[in-house]
Amino acid sequence: MDPDSGQLAARGLAVQGVQFHPEAMRTEHGQAMLRNFIEGK
Repeated sequence: MDPDSGQLAARGLAVQGVQFHPEAMRTEHGQAMLRNFIEGK
């Protein structure tokens, strides 16, 4: 981890991320969006 920026280095790895706000789970499609991300859809 870079102590100045707080970023992690993952050399040679395919890394994906998502910022998913907890309140989004209460929206009409919140659970489906999270499930699709987890399943790689």
